[in-house]
Amino acid sequence: TNPVFSIVDGLITLSQRESSGEQQRFLQVVKMRGTEHSRDEHAFVITSDGVEVYAPRVTIQRKPLPELKPEVSRTVTGISRLDDLLGDGIPHGSSVLIAGVAGTGKTVLLLEFLYRGALAGEKGIVFSFEETAERLRAAARGMGWDFDRELERGMIEMIFIPQPNILVEEHLLMMQERIESFGAKRVAVDSVSVFLHKIKDPQISREKTFQLASVIQNVQAVGLFATDIPYGSNQVSRFGVEETIVDGVFLLTSVEEGLERQRYIEIYKLRNTAHLRGRHNLVIEKGGIKIFPRYIPELISSEAPAPVEPEQRLPSGVSGLDELFGGGLLKRSITLVSGSAGIGKSTLGIQFLLAGAEHKQPGLYISVEEGEAQILNTADALGLPLRDAVKRGLIQIIYLSRDRVRATQFPAILSARIKDTKASRLVLDSASHLVTSNGSERSDELRHLLYKLITHFKALDVTSIFTLESPSMFSIDSVTDRDFSPIADNLLMLRYVTRRDTLTPSLTVVKTRGTRHARSTHLFEIGKGGMRIGERFSKETTSEVPQNVAKKSRAKRAGSK
Repeated sequence: TNPVFSIVDGLITLSQRESSGEQQRFLQVVKMRGTEHSRDEHAFVITSDGVEVYAPRVTIQRKPLPELKPEVSRTVTGISRLDDLLGDGIPHGSSVLIAGVAGTGKTVLLLEFLYRGALAGEKGIVFSFEETAERLRAAARGMGWDFDRELERGMIEMIFIPQPNILVEEHLLMMQERIESFGAKRVAVDSVSVFLHKIKDPQISREKTFQLASVIQNVQAVGLFATDIPYGSNQVSRFGVEETIVDGVFLLTSVEEGLERQRYIEIYKLRNTAHLRGRHNLVIEKGGIKIFPRYIPELISSEAPAPVEPEQRLPSGVSGLDELFGGGLLKRSITLVSGSAGIGKSTLGIQFLLAGAEHKQPGLYISVEEGEAQILNTADALGLPLRDAVKRGLIQIIYLSRDRVRATQFPAILSARIKDTKASRLVLDSASHLVTSNGSERSDELRHLLYKLITHFKALDVTSIFTLESPSMFSIDSVTDRDFSPIADNLLMLRYVTRRDTLTPSLTVVKTRGTRHARSTHLFEIGKGGMRIGERFSKETTSEVPQNVAKKSRAKRAGSK
């Protein structure tokens, strides 16, 4: 109706309104005589370089994939034990959500992913919408990484976009251009939940996540997208739709256990990958992330562990004990030694390792109670040459503090030490103190942990002794207070008896799997040279247990029930 419209050769209108949760400027060519012009609205921005006009709607299409190869190309993350969870790594072209509440380690994981890639010769780029480049560099330096060197070498690029300045359409195109021009094979976005925070429509969030994932797939890179999830929810993404688009989801959690919070990682989803399931302990320390798998991938088998072979026996190192076991301990067997504190369990374990050292069989002594110095001093006092065996590298003593090492970390730590030392004998002293929970929960947790350790050690061809602390000095009604005997091959019970009004330690082989054993109880003594098995114990040579001691023992057992 305006007469000017018919007179001018062209008409361009400018407008501004909210779109996708943000204020945007739009340009529309209403009329341009003699041209085939677009009649759609086009978003535009004003920058220091001038006006930049975009397509009416950013549409990043996925390129056709090349012909599939029999072997899927993968990226190895380089993060400690993470690739064990993933199998052989993350398939090229994959986008993975790193989901978790604040403080679970998302940013650290992203930075280490880029850093390990740079060390391996793969370029990486990070788009940050929360932390400045300087703060990210400071975080990397705090982990002990020479991140600045990789930036100077041109292996890593950092791009910071302040949250108030985010323009989803514009920055999607910018991210695509920078990834392609830099030649990045590893991409980190911290975080996609902040990048899309202005968008209220879940469908639009899904579409933009798809476009971002398409950028990664088109260049056959691997993208890790951090996302914050709401506290107390069962969601694995911020908007509840992103996980349907991406190829994988790594769920990071922080769980209160006792007086501490423990971090865990779960491979919730990863396409085309036979990944390990379940939660796995994650620790952030100087040097980077350490993951402790609940079970060791190479030790997983659908078949039962190989049976112990009766013709392969190992000397126990204790004079007179091999005869009670029918000729020695079977190779790859697990022996539980149950007894009260101070009765001689540790001494028996030391002699077992020394017997192996005499035959050049490497041994590991794992202690969760005493340090190496105390163990060596005890051995010196008994005249046992443990110190010399340690100096010669035949035996290694490892102290694992219960305050610093969680029960879930033991399988990974011990399996790694066995491989490093090529140990064929192992003593765990004391298995009773591996967990810190109480009551029936403690019993179930410890039984599960011991079964896992036993399975690993058998697969690694290790013969082991686990000591268990018994609450009773005298009772033979129960071998242990937690009934762990079914999971072991051999069970050795150390108890006190009274003989001629004197407390005397005794030993009974309660059980051996795959071989005959003596069923009688024998007295033993500990002195210079260690433990020695003595005469057979009989009731005729026994006086009654002192009443006050017996009452205390019964009261203690009643209380534990």
